[in-house]
Amino acid sequence: MRRKIIKQGVASLTISLPAKWARKNHLTAGSEVDVDESQQGLLIGSVSAPAKKTVWLKITNQNRQDVRVLLSHAYRMGFDTIILEGAGEVAQEVNTVTRDLLLGFEVTERAGNQLTVSNLSEPAQEKYDVLVRRSLLIIKETLQVLAQSVAKGKFNRLSEVEDLKKQQDKFVLFCRRILMRGGQENSLVQWELLAFVMHIEHAVYYLYSYGSQDDVKPSGQVQELVVLLERYFQLLYDAYSSRDITYIHKINELKKELQFGKCYAALNNSKGKNAVIASHLRELFRLVQIASSPILSELVQAMLG
Repeated sequence: MRRKIIKQGVASLTISLPAKWARKNHLTAGSEVDVDESQQGLLIGSVSAPAKKTVWLKITNQNRQDVRVLLSHAYRMGFDTIILEGAGEVAQEVNTVTRDLLLGFEVTERAGNQLTVSNLSEPAQEKYDVLVRRSLLIIKETLQVLAQSVAKGKFNRLSEVEDLKKQQDKFVLFCRRILMRGGQENSLVQWELLAFVMHIEHAVYYLYSYGSQDDVKPSGQVQELVVLLERYFQLLYDAYSSRDITYIHKINELKKELQFGKCYAALNNSKGKNAVIASHLRELFRLVQIASSPILSELVQAMLG
């Protein structure tokens, strides 16, 4: 946006700040801002602490089963204190959701049927990129567990895979909280990436959960697909970590060979449980490929801007 420079005094020049940005950052007359000089220009940032926000949620017979959804949405919308009225009968679930999903939050008070969940040790917004990378690493760890289990023909590490999924859910939810607070550029692209990152981890969990239900003897084609999936996801991880667009090109280049070649061949040749696993694996290849789109969008923007 363009701003007109106004002369003040003998040597001072001023510009006005956008009203929407000032309101979002709780700036008023007399507030201070950080002004940093870079090669591209001046960077203006707020140093004002955001106002603490509180939300009251009433738990009823109608929404009792939605406690997890209510808490996670209030959290990612940026509230620092969540007060739940009528929550006495779901106190255990509130404790579980807070522990598993709400990074930096704890249940701080219980008075009768009222529970208070508060922000005590939330990480700084500067940790956003670190947590996105950690979320991608969790997928790598989960795929390693999957590969080792398929190689042994034993899906006996479901609790480990479930714990990894919970960790990632917590990190992704916090990253979405940062985006809702306006703490990142390209927030729509970032939101899309986070959605795919979560979908990939959940898809691996569902595959593993299915395999753990009964004895499954993975076929040679299934074993090969799992190895290829690890390598395919590594391309996505490298694209994000190194900000190198060539990894995205490789992902798209392999799309036909993997999704419509080896995956279809495995589906055609598999029977019973192996066919189900092959179907899960093809969906994972597809998710990795489309997850590269928001990364590509950011890299192209960086090249153009």
